[in-house]
Amino acid sequence: MTIKELDVVLLKNGKEGTVLEVYTQNNDYLIEISNENGETLELPVVNINDIEKVTYHYKKTP
Repeated sequence: MTIKELDVVLLKNGKEGTVLEVYTQNNDYLIEISNENGETLELPVVNINDIEKVTYHYKKTP
């Protein structure tokens, strides 16, 4: 599974968040979990093993 910055991922605990940073050395990711108003609720660092799937792949526009 390829995960990049600004992708949205579903965690195995059911929470969904946006990848803010990728730490390739340890396969860890800084995730922003927000509420429906866009307010940050959590900023956990999670391992790739904690990620169920990518729900949105960010695509840079020219």
